[in-house]
Amino acid sequence: MTSRDLDLSAERAEAISGTMIDLVRLFRSFKNLSTDLLPGMDIAGEGVLLSLAQGPLRVGQLAVFVHADISTVSRQVTVLQAMTLVEKIPDPTDRRASLVALTVPGQKRVEQLRQQRLQWLIRFMSDWSEQEVDEFHRLLIRLADGVERERDRGSTPQALTTPPHDITRDTP
Repeated sequence: MTSRDLDLSAERAEAISGTMIDLVRLFRSFKNLSTDLLPGMDIAGEGVLLSLAQGPLRVGQLAVFVHADISTVSRQVTVLQAMTLVEKIPDPTDRRASLVALTVPGQKRVEQLRQQRLQWLIRFMSDWSEQEVDEFHRLLIRLADGVERERDRGSTPQALTTPPHDITRDTP
């Protein structure tokens, strides 16, 4: 079946949308666990740190990585600098510009975040087979690619008007 052949019924779309909303809410309920190690840190700041694990970036590049406005990322960088998790260094290709880089404490925090996420996934998926994990990963990548493709086309999702689903329900 190709994407052109897919007939996503309203009922099916609502069920998927509701499950996605439930999942986001569940993940948000874990946010206090991820911020306990560093008071004052929020999920967005952690996203900035994780993005910098690949290497120093300009604030504009960082904004693209975390899908946020430059002014928002700039504020997050200021907070992270005050926490000594990041520092600004000269851009070797343009001395007028600066790069944001992880400090040693920032690198340690990134490693804590990675270990924490790894442990969460192990717990969340402990009763899954390897095949199920691989298939979920493949489909999750495919969904992310589709969302990114639509974003790049300038598509904006309509406001969700369906009532929240009961997160304790059984899978249909």
